[in-house]
Amino acid sequence: TTYPVTEEVTSLDLEINAAELVIKTADNFSVESNIKNLSVTQNGGVLVIKEPKNFGVTYNGAVLTICLPENTVFKKADVEAGVGVFTAEALSAEKLYLNLGAGEVQISSLSASKEAVIEGGAGKLTVSGGRLNNADIEIGVGALYLTSELTGESEIDCGVGNVETCLLGEKENYRIELNKGIGKATVDNETVADETVYGNGKNEIEINGGIGEIKVNFK
Repeated sequence: TTYPVTEEVTSLDLEINAAELVIKTADNFSVESNIKNLSVTQNGGVLVIKEPKNFGVTYNGAVLTICLPENTVFKKADVEAGVGVFTAEALSAEKLYLNLGAGEVQISSLSASKEAVIEGGAGKLTVSGGRLNNADIEIGVGALYLTSELTGESEIDCGVGNVETCLLGEKENYRIELNKGIGKATVDNETVADETVYGNGKNEIEINGGIGEIKVNFK
């Protein structure tokens, strides 16, 4: 089913439980899905998409595809994804909120100009590009592979799992405070001790590891 998007969309409010979520770039804004009883509404510029909480329903093959015009920047994007696969070519907002359950998430370009709050449950999160300002990233059990420019004051917390961060931009622009927990930590391919501060740049990043390896590199 294709759901018409008739009004201008300035913000996105998306809640999905177990279906596959795909966000891709296209010429026109559109929403397509084979999820039964999917709710798609528009209210004052906010596109609200809610998957019904039908427990016990088989999700085999259930897919939600959102097509965004190139260079779309939402004022606010609030995405709650459950246990399915989530792939996005590009997602950009002034304020970005991602609540991720236990699925695998792959985002080619992720950007937030004011703030980004990303909560991951028990899955693998891969971000391959973009720019996040004032990012707060929390991973429970899983892995984080983040390639991004991080500006402002950011924090990355990981409970159990590996964190690999490749920071874009000049390394002189970063100040990294590393609390590694149990596991090995490297910055720019050099092993660092716990409670290490690296650099003295204007963009501050605090990384708190639990059990797992932390790698920070620059590109």
